[in-house]
Amino acid sequence: MEPATQTGSRWRLYVAVAAVVLAAIFILQNSEETEVKFFFSTTTIPLIFALLLAFALGLIVGLVLPRFRRHD
Repeated sequence: MEPATQTGSRWRLYVAVAAVVLAAIFILQNSEETEVKFFFSTTTIPLIFALLLAFALGLIVGLVLPRFRRHD
């Protein structure tokens, strides 16, 4: 029988892999051009790049923020 910590980390790995695969499928199916507004700048880029950027930023925030949680 496996220790609980290995089972928990394996479960998180499966969920993370599934999320990445689903995000990749969603991103690859959305390749049309779109207008992106950022502060005072407006540009037209393929939606795939905007989605990749949003996914990457969300992944970074999701990995970094839990490390800064307060432990009272």
